[in-house]
Amino acid sequence: MAKTNSLMPVINLLAKQKDQLLLQLRQYNVQISNHQQQIKKIERYRLDYVAQLNEAKSKQQEAHYIQQYYRFIRQLDNATEKEYSSLNNVQSSKQQVTQQYQQIESKLKGLNFIQDKKVLKQKQLLAKQEQNLLDELSLLQVLKR
Repeated sequence: MAKTNSLMPVINLLAKQKDQLLLQLRQYNVQISNHQQQIKKIERYRLDYVAQLNEAKSKQQEAHYIQQYYRFIRQLDNATEKEYSSLNNVQSSKQQVTQQYQQIESKLKGLNFIQDKKVLKQKQLLAKQEQNLLDELSLLQVLKR
């Protein structure tokens, strides 16, 4: 039976890697969700600030106050761009890990199939040996009579 278990260390290693990749995928999903929420918050804040800007314009506020609104809106736009960039990086990393996960899963399926075939062959060989022993025992009993 030692030969049938020769793939087990490789299977166990791949299973461990698969579990680690699954954890990474979960972490990436959390990060993606956080970035998306942050983007929504910034965009809502920007809309509120644009509304305040329009109100200030309608009230004919001084130019330097209006410039402050524009500066802050630019800062919000920059923050949104950074969040989108971070989101894209995380999504790219997630895609790479997903591909690695799928490759390992495919290898595991193949190795498990080979392992199952080995175990089946071993069982068949043992059954054949047992049958040969029973046949030999029967023959000896017949010859004793």
